[in-house]
Amino acid sequence: GKTLYTIIQQLESRGNPSFFYFALNGDNSSLIGDNDQIKNMMDPDESEHQKPGYKLYAIRYYIMYSMVILDWDLTKFNKKLQLSSQYLFMSELIKKVIRPCEDWTKINIYDLSDESFLLLAIYHMWNVRKAIKNSVIYDPVQPSIQILSQSGEQQSLPQIASSQIYEVVSKSVDISIQFLQQALPCARNLQYSVIRKLPDGSNLLSESDLAICKALNKIIPADQLICQISYELGTIFFFRQQYQKALDLFQTVKRLGDENVATPITFGFIDDKSLNGYLEACLAILSHSEIDNEADANMEDVSYSNGNDLESTTDIALVNALSSASKKHITGLRDYQNLDEGQLKYELLTSFKPDHICCVVKRLREINPHIQYSSVCTKAAHCLQLKNFEQAKLLVSCCMDQVINTTFDKRSQVQLLRIVDQHVLAVKVLRFEAEQDCNDRRNLLYQLRDQVISTMGPVPHCPTLLPNAFVVESCSAFLLNCKLWEVFENWSLYSINCPQNRMLELSGKLARVCLSVNRSSASDVNQAMQLWNTVLGIFDVVVYHKDVAISNTHPGSHMERTEFISFCTKIRDPIVLTILLSCLVELLNNLKQSTKDVNECEQIFCRYLPVWEGCVNRNLTYVGSRDTLLLTTMELLRHALSIYPMNTSWLRTQGDFNYIIRKYPASLRNYIEAGAMSSSYFLVDVPADIWDDSVYRRMISCCSALYCHTQAAVLCQFLTPVDFNMAIRAVQQHNSEDAMETYYHCIWETTILEAIIHLHSMRGEYDKQQIATSCLNQPELNSYNSADILRHAMKSRKRRFLVAMAHQYLQ
Repeated sequence: GKTLYTIIQQLESRGNPSFFYFALNGDNSSLIGDNDQIKNMMDPDESEHQKPGYKLYAIRYYIMYSMVILDWDLTKFNKKLQLSSQYLFMSELIKKVIRPCEDWTKINIYDLSDESFLLLAIYHMWNVRKAIKNSVIYDPVQPSIQILSQSGEQQSLPQIASSQIYEVVSKSVDISIQFLQQALPCARNLQYSVIRKLPDGSNLLSESDLAICKALNKIIPADQLICQISYELGTIFFFRQQYQKALDLFQTVKRLGDENVATPITFGFIDDKSLNGYLEACLAILSHSEIDNEADANMEDVSYSNGNDLESTTDIALVNALSSASKKHITGLRDYQNLDEGQLKYELLTSFKPDHICCVVKRLREINPHIQYSSVCTKAAHCLQLKNFEQAKLLVSCCMDQVINTTFDKRSQVQLLRIVDQHVLAVKVLRFEAEQDCNDRRNLLYQLRDQVISTMGPVPHCPTLLPNAFVVESCSAFLLNCKLWEVFENWSLYSINCPQNRMLELSGKLARVCLSVNRSSASDVNQAMQLWNTVLGIFDVVVYHKDVAISNTHPGSHMERTEFISFCTKIRDPIVLTILLSCLVELLNNLKQSTKDVNECEQIFCRYLPVWEGCVNRNLTYVGSRDTLLLTTMELLRHALSIYPMNTSWLRTQGDFNYIIRKYPASLRNYIEAGAMSSSYFLVDVPADIWDDSVYRRMISCCSALYCHTQAAVLCQFLTPVDFNMAIRAVQQHNSEDAMETYYHCIWETTILEAIIHLHSMRGEYDKQQIATSCLNQPELNSYNSADILRHAMKSRKRRFLVAMAHQYLQ
């Protein structure tokens, strides 16, 4: 192996040192007993069966080396390792402090050694960070990872997914918070030695390694320990909306940081921008208690966004998002805090009383006659986002009264009335979509359609007076959701270049494709090609022919992806959603990372994929960011399923997505959900467009990845033709974890049952052989039976198996 000096160089130079590879592939089968030197270094009170192997024991010390080299900085640690590897490392740290079955909650912090205090603090701070970061992030599984429960018991799993880790973290975060709170008053200068137990002659370290390790033995100042613990506690309290506790802790961090600014950092790292962002957000929220409810709602939005992020998000990004979100509710707090105008704007945004709003608007008009109406409209838009339609209606009515009752020149009054009318319309259309049970809905729909057509058009003699992007987006989504697609055929773009045109252009092309699909007209390809080119532009896809770029600009190419996602998540009509999804999926199925990328993309299913067949030229190469497109498509799919959770074609599509990112349990669950919903819980056959051979093969792969080999063998019978070789290979696996004999009564192919009987006979497993024999001898499986009897036997066993799978994976 490599010396510690080489490992240190790798740790400092790149993010995936061989040390981590060594650690993740530690072989616990090499026994300590044959190595007296290492055996003498082990704790004498460890029982023989508890002693780890040579590599696993060495791993614990290499973990210490890496953490010291990283200055115990969890941010660097999180960046260098995937989640499952982080959990392995933290589990190994804790094994040096907590004995198996020891109760974590009864540890006396005052009695802990410096080493134990440090390791427990590091573990609990990591635990708090992961509780905050709890999201659907997939990390490839690693074999033989130990999960530590809070009782100290070690649970060995053949594989571990992020969801399992986050489940453990979520259950234990309160214990971590309690420990860190108790640790603050006990903080002291800590001295830690990574080679405390290693003799100089140990073959684990060379002489140069020993010299390096001795140089790494540093004292961790109490103030730096307090800063880091306070910061981690402050963040969790902030996300739990306990702002006063969070503020006190962040102020402690700020004070100690200022006092020790010249002291070299040997423990952790706190980014000043993150700290200042948290401090400002806490002060803003606590200083203006009237908007606590709005801030809470906004916090939920930010938390949700963070939970669906598939990539690592830094603290800075979180704080920036929080600060940006908070600014919506405290306008004027920072930029206008010493000005009357800023104070009035703040009152306007925090007030929900129409009389008070009118008074504030009047005072604002005295200061600046050009801004008050847009401020009220902004307030109304904010109420719409909170689905507070009554309040939004009152606000725009208040604004309308102010415009009518104020003396203006004729042109200005027309322009102001036009702006207010547009916001009145936005209130109406959003309310219409939200309140599905309103009376006389059909007549109201056509009234709103006419108002949209008249209000959204350009103002004569004033081409620059356009509805803002929010109004255009709301009205466009309304027309698409209500299937008023024909309106877009006569709706021209505005005469000036503006973001509103991009929204109208996308909506119009989308509406025309929907009309074509409904009418099955001959113009499908032309309409689809226009929308296809727009989507290529949104995702910056470059088209190549024989390594030569033939196009890198498309209509709509200036539309931002954030605009696109925001618009898509306002769509509720299933046809429009499926058209959008199918377009993105078709592009994803054909997108390459580069012109040299020869890997075949794993295909994803979606309804309406044939619409795009004429748009994809097989002689061309489409190059772009596959990850960006994948994330966007999955976000749209999650939105679609949140509205129609029982849409079976979307469930199949989600199963394909989870399969290609190797989330096998989720993929299998999606496939079974789709099958169960499309067959009345397997009372009838699953339609072929939901389950075909490609789905069966992916379900087989999922079962094999989960070590459910007997389930995989049973599913081989569903293929056309039956794949006997695959089924027999599956039952021959030694690591099956699905109680294989319980599924023998679901097998109707006698060839597979005969192979199972022979296998158990060769292994001497006579009880299992007897179960398989009794299944084979069932009268309905006799090959001389009529076709109807054999078909009935197959169907009954199919349903029995699928119902059992649904019970296992859907409950």
